[in-house]
Amino acid sequence: MPNIFAALLLVSAGTLASGDPTGSAGVLGCDSRREGGDPDMPVSVLVIDDELFEGDASTWYADDNVYGVAIVCWRWVEEYLGLEVRLGATYVLTQQYLERMRESRLASLEALIAAQDHHRHAHGAYAEELDDLSGFGVLADYGLPDYVQLELLPTEAGWGASVGATKRWLAEFHGWEPARPCYAFVGTPPDEWETIPNEDRSELVERQPVCLERRVADEAGSEGG
Repeated sequence: MPNIFAALLLVSAGTLASGDPTGSAGVLGCDSRREGGDPDMPVSVLVIDDELFEGDASTWYADDNVYGVAIVCWRWVEEYLGLEVRLGATYVLTQQYLERMRESRLASLEALIAAQDHHRHAHGAYAEELDDLSGFGVLADYGLPDYVQLELLPTEAGWGASVGATKRWLAEFHGWEPARPCYAFVGTPPDEWETIPNEDRSELVERQPVCLERRVADEAGSEGG
């Protein structure tokens, strides 16, 4: 994970604003600058908690509430944020925002448990597809962004579900996972979860949604990448 001050420097009037085609794009992990489009298109932007920072990025103060920061390419910025930029963005996530997203993911899983119980009472079996569940709605109903997905896996004794960011969204972070998935199951956990490390699997308890938090080892690996 890049040092936040170095990342903000990229967004300021230094490296990116210089228009250097040889170094700037590479710093952002892009193979090229974005060509064409509005001639007044910004070179880069600062995004905090999935929202564009409207002021001067160089004046933004990074306090202890910052959880992490990443440099993302212009293609990712356009796909997930709907913003057109020449090179990319500094993408900041705060502790407060991630906690709110964690609570939203847990709320969606709690609602899923209730919807599955209702479906089993009405039909004699748990639903294997989300579309078969009445009353659950969509993840946006729980305040979750569209890059978050819910995977429902049927098992012999029940079902399991995870809520987390898509692999495509995470790919731009190059190994740093800003928010790890949250899980819930009824019956026995799905076989697909056997790849979860044992220390994390011990936190999985039937009918108790849980989010697996980032561990110290993850942080050390992120700082070195």
